[in-house]
Amino acid sequence: MPIVSSQVASDSPQIDGRRWITEQHLDQFGEDHPVSYMADAGFDAVDACAVRDAGISAQMAQAEIAANIQMGMTMGAAAIGQLTFNETTMTQNLQALAAQFSGATPTSIASMTAFMAALPGAELASVFNLTPDQIVALQSDAATLTATIEAAAGNLQNAMQSAGA
Repeated sequence: MPIVSSQVASDSPQIDGRRWITEQHLDQFGEDHPVSYMADAGFDAVDACAVRDAGISAQMAQAEIAANIQMGMTMGAAAIGQLTFNETTMTQNLQALAAQFSGATPTSIASMTAFMAALPGAELASVFNLTPDQIVALQSDAATLTATIEAAAGNLQNAMQSAGA
């Protein structure tokens, strides 16, 4: 959701004619996103405030996408119920995830695959241009990959315990 209310909260003239301005931008949850700056005497703070709220909304959306992708990369499929979509849609998040594939490491791709396999098939098909058969294959590969990683982690844990570590 975008900023729902923006206003110039204070406009304090300075001795040199400039003005110290504080804008108040409220989001849909009532959280304040204040912006303070020094402006020239003739500066139109009301217009600047109106223009700035679109930028703040965009920053909030970018931050939400980054947090969702980080959660998906860290937690894999377990992240699905914890993702937030207050500022963005699932499709926007998937488009951002798709953009990261080209420079991703094999480890990152493995995390992305496990995460993506738990997402709704229709959205995967739309964003990644996948067929139903490709989605089934992705989900199968992700399940195999997850089982292999979990088995390797268990083997490593057992070996460490046996060694007394």
